[in-house]
Amino acid sequence: LLFIKGDQVVLRRSEHEVRIPRERVISIAEGRERESDYWSGMASIGINSRGGNTETVDATYQANLKRQTARNRFNADYLANYSSTNSVKTTNNQRLSGYHDWFLTGQFYWRTLSAEYYRDPFSNIGNQTSVGTGIGYDIIHIPRTKWTINSGVGFQEMRFDSVQPGEAKTSSSPFLTAGSQLDYKLTGNIDILYEYSMRWLNKDNGQYTH
Repeated sequence: LLFIKGDQVVLRRSEHEVRIPRERVISIAEGRERESDYWSGMASIGINSRGGNTETVDATYQANLKRQTARNRFNADYLANYSSTNSVKTTNNQRLSGYHDWFLTGQFYWRTLSAEYYRDPFSNIGNQTSVGTGIGYDIIHIPRTKWTINSGVGFQEMRFDSVQPGEAKTSSSPFLTAGSQLDYKLTGNIDILYEYSMRWLNKDNGQYTH
């Protein structure tokens, strides 16, 4: 059991009691001392098929995995898109990204590491990898609504599937990034999630992506 008495936070279990100054408490995470209590996740598949003079199939695969404690937050996302027209593949891309946050205060955190892998042969991207670090702030963090903003720096390297004779097979760039995520719990089983991020690179890598 947890009680807040004046400037003291009291943790009580059976006959044992621990008192902590309230100013030392950064945040509180619900759960027992079991690793499984810290994890949550979701997965979804969407398929759209159209027939007629042209037969088309579009498919989207998405998955998310999270780990949340009082001091740390880990998040990983996977997104894949596939399309075909008359049995000819027209879209096939995959993105795997993740980050780890360490809370310095109840709302301010250090994004110790963020990483991303992306592949899109139809855009001539054999693979694109990036790593970065940054800082962030939770503007709202209540049970139904979570809104955070962040910014940071990193490095990106892209390897092309094919190039003209004499051209480089790879291209790299440092970057600045900024983003925001809003998660609103509409009901007990339905969340509305909005996420946006932007990356500024050198001219050889497109200047910016979002």
